Amino acid sequence: MAAGGFALLGHFQTKARDEALSSAEAGRWVAKSQGELRDDNGAEAVRSAAHAYRTKPGEDTRSALLTALLGVPDLAGTVSLPSDPAQALLWLPDGGLGVATRGDALRTFSLPGAASKGWTAPRLAGRDGSEIRALRLVAPDRAVAALSDGSLVAFVPDGRMTELSKGNDGVVWSAAIGPGARRILRAEGEGAFLVSCGEAGAPCTPSRVAEEQPCSVALDETGRLAAIGGQDGRVTIFDAAGVQQGESIAFASPVTALAFGEGRLAVGIASGKTAIVDLASRAVVLRSTASNRPVGVLAFRPGRKGQAELAVTCGENAACLVRLVAGEDGPAFGQSIRLPGHKGAPTTLSWSADGAVLAVAYADGIIRAWRPGAIDVVGTRLRPEDASRIARIALSA
Repeated sequence: MAAGGFALLGHFQTKARDEALSSAEAGRWVAKSQGELRDDNGAEAVRSAAHAYRTKPGEDTRSALLTALLGVPDLAGTVSLPSDPAQALLWLPDGGLGVATRGDALRTFSLPGAASKGWTAPRLAGRDGSEIRALRLVAPDRAVAALSDGSLVAFVPDGRMTELSKGNDGVVWSAAIGPGARRILRAEGEGAFLVSCGEAGAPCTPSRVAEEQPCSVALDETGRLAAIGGQDGRVTIFDAAGVQQGESIAFASPVTALAFGEGRLAVGIASGKTAIVDLASRAVVLRSTASNRPVGVLAFRPGRKGQAELAVTCGENAACLVRLVAGEDGPAFGQSIRLPGHKGAPTTLSWSADGAVLAVAYADGIIRAWRPGAIDVVGTRLRPEDASRIARIALSA
């Protein structure tokens, strides 16, 4: 690529990160690069995405073209697990990443893969077949895990572990831990249970809040609201006392994932769609198009006041980042940015506390950590006519 081409492409990508370009502006900036997109890797990604769009125009290929234009978020590091894939992730105060696998309480890493110095991994001795359903850091020196046998354990940096509550005969499919582990919400075969715990050492008291077959659960960051998603496609919201708040919200498929955000609830369903519920009105204000597999995990990015940004498992081997933007008829999903995996579907994901890094675990044992600065512009959308023009320019260069 000529020196001017590097400058133009770099200038476009910098400008794109600094402000949400309209599709027309994006087309003008790419047009300036005509004839100068040669051997640069970024330009090759644009050409490849342009070819895919010209071959099969559609929402997915248009999204891939925009992602190539804006640049993929930086890869902060990769961890490769020797055995089972990660089932839950936990960011530690020293910057390390806690990784829970089947039959293992926790392994700790610091990016890009060395052992985290601050914590020793505890073990689930004697808990045959136990799996971690949820992890939460409740103090700088204390973390809590909810297990598939219904028990709740706490552990500290030196690896010592204490049991906060015993398990039961049921199998827990999904769990959420509130602030300080004062409330735990779990979904199991006999219904959904809200568990209230007192001070350290005090017994925890479970109470059934739903008798239907629950698939997924979530607690908000205050611990005052709980959401339960059912096999029947209904989402029900409860307060901290287990009292239902308003009517249930119905979807056409089982609810596979839930996440609270600022005034919102994100809902992932088995059809592959993601929906956004406004908590004030309890109305579904937004629905995405379906992906090719159920939504397994989703999480709002922390620290983004007024700018709702969501990470969601999507497709066979990728996670997606998407921003909620103001559309002509209300909220809208901005263009998504894909974070490619390896050879497996994403199993779980977790934001660091400051929202700077997103860790995504995949079924092949790979964990990738991303610094997604480019998500600041995922509100940009390419109209089909602009995407066609950009693709023509890129392929003729």
